[in-house]
Amino acid sequence: MDGGDSNDSALSLLDEKREKHLIRKIDLHIIPFVVLLYLFSFLDRVNIGNARLYGMEEDLGLVGDQYQIAVSILFVTYCLFEVPSNLVIKKLRPSRYIASISVMWGIIATLTGITQNYGGLIACRILLGVVEAGLFPGMVTYLTIFYSKREIALRTGYLFSSAAAAGAFGGLLAYGIGFMDGVAGLRGWRWIMIIEGIPTVILGGLSWFFLADDLDTAYYLDEEEKALVVQLRRRDVGQTSSAQRFHWADVKEGALDWRIYAFCIAQFGVDTMLYGYSTFLPTIIQGMGSWTTPEVQALTIPCYAVGAISYLIIAWASDRTQRRGVFTCIFAAISVVGYGILISDSSSGVHYFGALLIALGLYVAVGLPLAWLPTTLPRYGKRTFATGLQLTFGNVSGVMSPFLYKTNEAPRYVRGNAVTLSLVGFAGVVYGLMWWYYHGKNKRREQGLEDEKIAGMSEEEIEEMGDRNPRFRYTFSASWRAWFQSPCIEQHDDWNKSAGDDESQGVDVPYSCTGDQIQMMSRHAARYPTRSAGSRHLALLDRIHKAGTPLNGSLSFLNNWTYITSNTERDFEQLSTTVRFAARYEHLIPSGAKTKLWASEPDRVIETAQHFASGLFGSDWEKTFDHSADTLKPGDTCLNYLEDEARGHYNGIKMLTLFQQAYIPSIAERLLVEKGNRELEGLTNYEVFSMQEIPWCEVFSREDWKNFEYGLDLVHYYRDDPGNPYAGAMGWLWLNATANLLREGPKRMQCSSVCDVHDGDIAPFLTALDIMKDAKYNPFLPVTHRAEDRVWYTSTVMPMGGRVTLERMTCSPTDPVNNMNETFVRMNINDKVVSLPYCKFGPGLSCPFMEFVGEFGDGLFDIVARILHHCVLFPNHFNPILTHHLSSESRNPRRPPEESGPFGKRRNARYEHTRSRTRTGTPAAKRENPNVAEFGRLFAQQQEEEKARSNTLPKSSSASNLDNARKQQTEKVATECILYGYKSKDFEWKVIDKYERISRGFICEDYPRTDPNALNGYSQLLSGGDVVIRANLSADANRKSKRYAGGFHWIKVTFDSTTAADRACFYSPQEIDGHLVFCELYHGQGPAEDAPIVQGSTEATRLQSKAAPRTLTSSHSTSFLQPKDTATKERHTLPRSFASNNLSSILDAHEEESQESSSTPTASSATATAIEQPAPLQQRTVVKEPKPESDFMTHIPTVRRTKLRPITEALPPQPTVTERVLRSIPILSWFTGDIVGDGPQLREDGAFDFDKSNTYWKFWYMVDRVLGTDICGLKEES
Repeated sequence: MDGGDSNDSALSLLDEKREKHLIRKIDLHIIPFVVLLYLFSFLDRVNIGNARLYGMEEDLGLVGDQYQIAVSILFVTYCLFEVPSNLVIKKLRPSRYIASISVMWGIIATLTGITQNYGGLIACRILLGVVEAGLFPGMVTYLTIFYSKREIALRTGYLFSSAAAAGAFGGLLAYGIGFMDGVAGLRGWRWIMIIEGIPTVILGGLSWFFLADDLDTAYYLDEEEKALVVQLRRRDVGQTSSAQRFHWADVKEGALDWRIYAFCIAQFGVDTMLYGYSTFLPTIIQGMGSWTTPEVQALTIPCYAVGAISYLIIAWASDRTQRRGVFTCIFAAISVVGYGILISDSSSGVHYFGALLIALGLYVAVGLPLAWLPTTLPRYGKRTFATGLQLTFGNVSGVMSPFLYKTNEAPRYVRGNAVTLSLVGFAGVVYGLMWWYYHGKNKRREQGLEDEKIAGMSEEEIEEMGDRNPRFRYTFSASWRAWFQSPCIEQHDDWNKSAGDDESQGVDVPYSCTGDQIQMMSRHAARYPTRSAGSRHLALLDRIHKAGTPLNGSLSFLNNWTYITSNTERDFEQLSTTVRFAARYEHLIPSGAKTKLWASEPDRVIETAQHFASGLFGSDWEKTFDHSADTLKPGDTCLNYLEDEARGHYNGIKMLTLFQQAYIPSIAERLLVEKGNRELEGLTNYEVFSMQEIPWCEVFSREDWKNFEYGLDLVHYYRDDPGNPYAGAMGWLWLNATANLLREGPKRMQCSSVCDVHDGDIAPFLTALDIMKDAKYNPFLPVTHRAEDRVWYTSTVMPMGGRVTLERMTCSPTDPVNNMNETFVRMNINDKVVSLPYCKFGPGLSCPFMEFVGEFGDGLFDIVARILHHCVLFPNHFNPILTHHLSSESRNPRRPPEESGPFGKRRNARYEHTRSRTRTGTPAAKRENPNVAEFGRLFAQQQEEEKARSNTLPKSSSASNLDNARKQQTEKVATECILYGYKSKDFEWKVIDKYERISRGFICEDYPRTDPNALNGYSQLLSGGDVVIRANLSADANRKSKRYAGGFHWIKVTFDSTTAADRACFYSPQEIDGHLVFCELYHGQGPAEDAPIVQGSTEATRLQSKAAPRTLTSSHSTSFLQPKDTATKERHTLPRSFASNNLSSILDAHEEESQESSSTPTASSATATAIEQPAPLQQRTVVKEPKPESDFMTHIPTVRRTKLRPITEALPPQPTVTERVLRSIPILSWFTGDIVGDGPQLREDGAFDFDKSNTYWKFWYMVDRVLGTDICGLKEES
């Protein structure tokens, strides 16, 4: 079943014969025009493939990749103008718009036949893409105006059958036109362009008069037939009069619909097959045998005929059964099989059969989804946007496909066919998933599981919902959808409850002080429930109403009561109050300068920031997106916090569940139901806060509400607060960034910084400051009963709109001797000043700024390295700004600083609460930070474990051996290098093989090490016999080796270690087949010129003389210079053989191993003292490992002394998830590396080198010349 329409009662009133007669009448007046127009448009796009066989390249002087550029350049402008063209078609009247662009492209296609050079050809192809972009998406949208989803597939099938006919007809026509070669002095390819372009002009002129714009202007239909069309269309849910008009709101909704993008991605895959097959089929067939050009053209006809016939049959069957996905997946698989046959090492007859199989599945896999997606979108605006975007993605593949089929790989095109095979297979998988999703969606709607979306709505409103209407049924073919709805129990909190036990000293700045900078964290303001919470509330109310029993007592008001809203998608997540916070810090807002406010997602937090900005600045603010290191969500930075099921993120919900077992039974006994009581309390909480209604408060007793509040406290206490062992580590990220901003001061940083965050972000910050620590219940709150004397109250610390502010104050000096102003820091939590636990003796419970930095810098941030081991923080999110305190004052931050001054006393009373009572210099006891003590304990435990591991080493192992082992471990890092200067790609395997043997390590990539063409043709390449697969690679080596970079005469390789890379670079260059091949470290780009370096040439001499002294990698390793048998012996001089790069005196790894068994080096041969080297031999200076300043902390082998970096480096931008995923896809990484390359090639004078630059940069260089842009960056270079 496909989910046929539920509203089929109107069909009984229609005469089936009248309906068929009406459809035939519409077909007669529409189909001939659209089919012929698309036939000639497709012909004008791909006839360049036929023209190639009749001397076009020779006449125009096309060389290199110029033919591929001419083919693909059309699709660049085609893609750019496709969506805009489709959006304006109804505004400009379809008949006029389609006719106009048809005439224009016909003229341009005809003029292509008289071009005289490469530039003229490119200009014609670019203009052809511009005017032709709106045709096909416009015609698909135009068909949906007159046909319902029951007829649309077959009509779209007519279009694609015309494309197949264009291929067959184009080959047949080219076969005939080819005999005109020389007529009127014109070559055959010119006649192909001219003759195939003229009919389009004629058809465009006829369309102006004969195509109707819509039903109202359909001259061939009478009023009764027009009414019948409307009635037939309204069989489908959502096809209202308003839905058939263009609305920008529908376009916006379509832009946010992930299902449209899934279809677009799949369309990209199948269209790669369409354009590659259509353009290069004549060349592929020509390589199957010794056929003449006319015979090749004739052999293309059966392929296109098979495609056209198969698509017409399947399109008819699809309309009859209303199934799209199953046919799409089956025929995509058939094409995959065809490509598999085509790239196999088989006979010509088998290859031709594979070409037929590709054609059999091609047009179904490409065309049917274009009929499938529009039938799932009943509203015109959304459907128009989706169709245009789907075709745009598809035509982007038209840009790529010519480059998959390179001229030097003809006629087999093994790589191009293999890439196309994988893309079609991927598209088939996506369509299968969408088929499964829609099937499940229909089932849910049939079972009434989505009917709550339309509760309380009128019939008119329901009809206008489009595909979101639960009554709408998708055409049977569908897949999956990920629902990311985190269960979230929100609470009602008072706005301004205070935190802490200190006596309040007022929130105003103390006398003689001036506030000069603030750092504020603000929770989002009050709002309606989240979607997930609201859905649970609606489901509970639905259960109550369906019971059909009148309610009495405290629930009697429910008999005539309605919820806030019945639409969770539209109304929930909206704010009901805003934050007003301008008066106190108005003097810190700079006039005429921008003030940044940061907000983490989702919408409720962002909208709070927007209201805050409106209240602070009025309407003069703007919204931007800037994804840097995401410290606004520290929970995402702690891996253990996310993965630890026992003590991590979900521990709060577990504790809540345990506590519910203690207090819910009493409520269930009173309300006669146990399930849903917590949802009732949550619903009441939201309702009271947003609607100020009180009937719900009578449902539960005061004791129930106290238990509800305590349950919320348990959730936050064990999820983000002191009860979670990871809370402090996450909060220190905030504290690190905040303290650094305060250190910079108002002169370098803005005076006010505001971050709108979640409640789960404020709690870790306070935990890191040790403010909310509970001496009695640390770290466990009871779950069997309510702890009335607890310190942690969520409503106290994090109410709706709750805020935590760090104020930086400058105060007048208190010391008459020191006339310098002093700086203090004060904590303000929800409009109450709260002292820091270890520092509250400044004005107004503030803390001296240097004491704040000293306590929370030396006491916390210098052990962040240990926290990394405890929390496993993601390194991209960590920025240890304050760790420069490692090198200041005491080596051990836990040891109090020694007192100074006369008699052992400290002069500055701020550093201690009391002075020392003795004169012996013994410091006063200082209260130790418990967080420091806890992580000190973890650190000591780690040391003990390392000591235990070291005891397991053999007795002969010394400390130096252990250091060597550690050093070797640090040097076992995959290192990228470039090999350049070899003759061509055919000799690349030889270069890789030689440098791999030289390095005595291995190269991680699976490139061939033997001649791929050594055996019969492609058999070895296809069998993979020449490929070296490295198993057990590290994650870093695996990532680097999969990142391709290279050119015609260079390639990036990844050595398994820095030692191997050092050795390869040391012995560079090497002579290989008369060319010098250099090895250098890879720094993100290739060599200056992608050219061969012939031995003895001027270029070789220049590079050798220009080469800087060889340097090692960051490892400073010299182990590669020592033989294996003396690797652990001390060596003061290098062997003579290392004085030159010639390996004639150096043994290969295999040869050396064979000789080691027969020769034993003596002590005198292994070392040398005071022996002078001959003058011609050059000694290599090896940079030694710098000796550490002390032996402190050498227990961590990779420790490095940190340095304070500029603020501009504090939060470096990190790649997004999407960027990391795209970089990991082999096909896309190959595409960007092989086509885009490493930038434009420049001459010595800085000018663009057109001959040496690749195709990609040649194209953008021409764009810069024509439009005056600077895409290549040449103006910046100059």
